[in-house]
Amino acid sequence: MKRRILFLAVACASLSWPAIEPSNRPERLEWFRDQGFGLFIHWSVDSQIGSVISHSMAGASEDYLRRYVSELPKTFNPRKFNPTDWAVLAKLAGIRYVVFTAKHHNGFAMFHTKTTGFGIGATPFQRDVTREILDAFRSQGIATLDRLDQDALQKACSTGQPLPAQVEQQLQANEQATIRWPDDGRYLGDWRAGERLAQSGRGMTWTDASAKPSANGAQCYNCHQIDRAEISYGTIGPSLWNYGKLRGVKSPGDPASAEVIRYTWGKLWDAKATVACSAMPRFGHAGLLDQNQLRDVMALLLDPASPVNR
Repeated sequence: MKRRILFLAVACASLSWPAIEPSNRPERLEWFRDQGFGLFIHWSVDSQIGSVISHSMAGASEDYLRRYVSELPKTFNPRKFNPTDWAVLAKLAGIRYVVFTAKHHNGFAMFHTKTTGFGIGATPFQRDVTREILDAFRSQGIATLDRLDQDALQKACSTGQPLPAQVEQQLQANEQATIRWPDDGRYLGDWRAGERLAQSGRGMTWTDASAKPSANGAQCYNCHQIDRAEISYGTIGPSLWNYGKLRGVKSPGDPASAEVIRYTWGKLWDAKATVACSAMPRFGHAGLLDQNQLRDVMALLLDPASPVNR
C-alpha cells in the first residue's frame, strides 16, 4: 500500500499543469488605484438586528441558525431605502467608487437570483437592491469604469510582467530627458515650508482637481518616515530620516554635494526616470508641485538645519 501511495504522489507531481493566468486586468487595477476615496456599504438581511452582518452566525447554535435563515427574511422591509440619496451624499463627499456587499458570508443575496431561496426574493421588500444601488451611483458619475489615458511608460508598466532590461532602460532615458532643472539654478528653499508640504495630502485625490499646483501637498508622510518627531507615517517607501546626513551633505553649496542634490531633484521631478515602474508620483512631470514647492521639499530632505538631518 505504501508503494502505491508513493507512486501516485510521484505521478501527480510529474504532471505538467497549465500556467494560471491572473484574472485581474492590469489596466483596470491601475484605474482602481487612481480612484482614491471609496465607499464600502456593509448591509444585509441581519442589519435589522443591529449586528455586524454575518458575524453572529459564527459559533451560533443550530436553533439560532435555523431562525436566522427562516425568520429574518420575513421581516426585512427597508421602506426608507433610497440609494439615490446615498449616491448624492457620496458625490458631495468626493467619493469616487463604491463597494457593496451584494452577497456576504451568510449567503443572503441582495439581488434577484434563481440560484438560492435565501435572498431578497424571499422578503416583503422584493426590490433588486444591488441593481438600484448600481444605477443610483452610476447616475452620479461614481465608478463609471472610465479608463486612464496612459502614456507609453504607464502602458508598459501595466502589463503585470517585468520589463525587459532594454525596454526599461529606454523608458527611463525618455523620462530623464523630460526633467526640468531649476530655472534659476537654486535647488533648495525653506525646509519649514517643505515640512508643511510633506504633511499635506491635498491634490490629485478625491475632489482635488490640482488646477493650481500651489494648492497641493507633497503627501510625503503617506509613504515615508521623515522627521522622527512625527509618529504617523506610511512605510510603503524607505525611511528618509537623516536623508542628507547619510549621503554626506554637509553644505548644499559644496561641489561634493552636487551629485546627491541633482539626483534628489530628478527623483522628485520624475521618479520613473530612475525606476521605470516606480509607484512614486511624478511631482514635477505631472504638474503636482511647482519649482518653488520642490525646492522646499528638497530643503526638508537636504538642508543640514532641517530636523530631518539633526
